[in-house]
Amino acid sequence: MACVVPFMSCGAAFGILFFCGMRFGPILCVTPFLILAIGVDDSFLMLHAWHRVVKKARKEKNDGDSLESRLAEVLVESGPSITISAATNILAFTIGALTSPPEIQLFCYANATAIFVDTVFSETIYAAMMAIAGKVEMRHERTRDKEENVGVDEKETRWEHRLKDKTSRFLEVYLGELTKTSVTLAIILGYCAYVAISVWGVTLLRTDLDTRKFFLRDSILIEVDRLRTNLVVPHFTPVTIFVNNPGNLSDPKRLEHLNALVSHFESLESSIGPESTKYFMRDFDTYRNPFGEEESTAFDTDELSEFLKWPEYSFWKGFLKLREGRNKNGSLELDRFFFTTGYQGQKLKDWGERGLLLDHWREEVDKFKAEFNASIFTDDGVFLDLIEVIPSVTWQSVVATLICMFIVCFVFMSDLFTVAVASISISSICLGVFGLLSFWNINLDPIMMSAAVMAIGFSVDIPAHISYHYYRTGFECGPSPSVHDRLHHTLGAVGFPVIQAGFSTIICVASLLCVSLYMSFVFVKTMFLCIVLGLLHGFIVIPAIFNLADRIFGKRPSKLDKNLFRTTVTVGSALDHTKR
Repeated sequence: MACVVPFMSCGAAFGILFFCGMRFGPILCVTPFLILAIGVDDSFLMLHAWHRVVKKARKEKNDGDSLESRLAEVLVESGPSITISAATNILAFTIGALTSPPEIQLFCYANATAIFVDTVFSETIYAAMMAIAGKVEMRHERTRDKEENVGVDEKETRWEHRLKDKTSRFLEVYLGELTKTSVTLAIILGYCAYVAISVWGVTLLRTDLDTRKFFLRDSILIEVDRLRTNLVVPHFTPVTIFVNNPGNLSDPKRLEHLNALVSHFESLESSIGPESTKYFMRDFDTYRNPFGEEESTAFDTDELSEFLKWPEYSFWKGFLKLREGRNKNGSLELDRFFFTTGYQGQKLKDWGERGLLLDHWREEVDKFKAEFNASIFTDDGVFLDLIEVIPSVTWQSVVATLICMFIVCFVFMSDLFTVAVASISISSICLGVFGLLSFWNINLDPIMMSAAVMAIGFSVDIPAHISYHYYRTGFECGPSPSVHDRLHHTLGAVGFPVIQAGFSTIICVASLLCVSLYMSFVFVKTMFLCIVLGLLHGFIVIPAIFNLADRIFGKRPSKLDKNLFRTTVTVGSALDHTKR
């Protein structure tokens, strides 16, 4: 059911979105794998909490023990962690959708909706399945107790509990070494080096819009693109200039200015020259002066209509837009037209150089905008504009999302220091993912943008689980718990399910490698770095920071924090008396 519920969530979310009119896109095929990873993570947390609650109930044998009380404790223990993770993921994808290109918006909206539905299903459908299984489990407990009169916990042989006992002994040794001042300082120094390397990697990121990334590696379109890039673009890169207000070309001065506009673009750097230009006036002059008279007659729109009727000049109809004139005979007048010219250079193979050339064209055409209302068009313009947009949109999305992460964490953890540690860890993981991806031959592009949004959302999970449970230990481990006890309780409570969730997530997304597509490789690399860096932060960096802070400040939870926590537990425990 841990695997079925996420797929149910995807089906329900996609059904709702398609019913509301959202279109389908190939990038949505990645969503089920991401939701499966998130849903399984939630299931691991709930199952591990159930095992803890069951073991505690078997040991204490309270008269008030019931299915309702066990499930209530499970939801109280795992519910906030699941909600923090879901809320931050939804916010990350929502912010990404507001600032991304259309295809990435589609991806973000689908993921945000699917995560919301999965969270609801996890805390309802999956919890209901746990209740059914728990009822059977409790019936077997009572039967075995009556038959053998032996506590179930005395003869427990389940491998998870045996592994937990071994893990508990390992944690004693591990935390004993980790909480040593020398080890903690070494970890902090290593962490600073990691941040420096990540920052260096981020500075190496550059925008790359290679269209081959969007096709399968064996696609014939890759060969077509290679031929275009190597044989066409360096020798003829066309630009189209639209003249939306040609005006009265019967005026010699205006016609002279129009010809100057064409000549200006033919004289720019990298221009091929007049031989690459398609400008109707030159053929029109030949039509009017077939024998090359020295003096040219004035422009006449009546002659233009006859000019377009000639078979050898009829193709110019596609370049011109005519309208009915205001004079009495109702002849046609030139409303607007466009001309093309070409540029060349081996450097134009690079998208960045083509982007610079497009900016130069726009600067030059603006000089004639007031007179002719001229504008530029090129087929690659839609993609070239992303070169400047992607970096700014990416960092704005990252900053806005991290601010939302801080707010969400503060809602569930009112301790500013704990929230700060969680937020710093989330930011550090994101920085590491972006920086290390640059060393892994990944650059900024629309796919990287969607992976970046996904990385922000997934980087929250492990730090949020560790920080939240560490925050709770301030109230559960006695009046003045040591940092060693708090870390031992925290890692013992969520360490194992976090590791399970991490490896299951990597396995889920690794299946994308079966498709030989650049997008699949980016998502797998991003998720791999997210999980690995998240585990390193959760089990090494965050405990080291808490230990160092405890040694320096001796921080303890305040009365206000204790009252808030007691209120939360009281509300959650009220479910004990609710019969379903």
